[in-house]
Amino acid sequence: MELSFILFAFVLIIGFYLLFVGMSYFRAKSDLRKAEILSDVGSLISSILAINVWMMVDVVADERVRSLIQMIFLSVCAVGGIWAGFQVVLLWRRTRKERVLLELDSPSNNVFLIIFGVVSLFLPVILKEENISPFLELTQAICFPVIGFAAIISGFLSTRVILEDGLVVPFGFIPWVRIEGYFWKEGTHPVLYLKLHHRLFWMRFTRLKIAANLETKVKEILLVKGMHAFVPQSGQ
Repeated sequence: MELSFILFAFVLIIGFYLLFVGMSYFRAKSDLRKAEILSDVGSLISSILAINVWMMVDVVADERVRSLIQMIFLSVCAVGGIWAGFQVVLLWRRTRKERVLLELDSPSNNVFLIIFGVVSLFLPVILKEENISPFLELTQAICFPVIGFAAIISGFLSTRVILEDGLVVPFGFIPWVRIEGYFWKEGTHPVLYLKLHHRLFWMRFTRLKIAANLETKVKEILLVKGMHAFVPQSGQ
């Protein structure tokens, strides 16, 4: 498969997807829905870019260029993993030091992170190839375990807790002063939408799935903290 065909297919898929997203965005009746669309688009495009970079590496003819791209890609992933793991540890320590008002259920992707981390530990052996650059081999031997340990730590320690000063969410902390208002999407699995003070439009909303048996307690805490409920409307 030639590089030009992969690039053409990649651009075509992204083009059609962005066209569909654009139509959905302009048809959305509320800022909340628009922010959701932009957030989902950012996550999906990031994943697609990562996959396509790795795929395109295989068709690069020059062995040194291919090794260099893989080394840079793995190094960036490892640095990102270290940062994410460090954030999770800091947030976990925060939940041990400050007063906890309510413990929410653990994030649904914790199990996936642990499995991904364990698999990453063995990737240097699974992906071992002959006649590869010793520098690339060293990079794989270092980066894959780093990514694996970071994912495992994140999977075990990542939590969602309501503290006296704010909310602990995966890889982040939201103080009460940053919350402009909230909105509930009722149902069997209630979803709490928080409207935040943020410069970037698509980061002004965050959503938290709340267990049905905790919904009443969360509402009481939001009321005590003086949070304002809002109804998302067009042009808000």
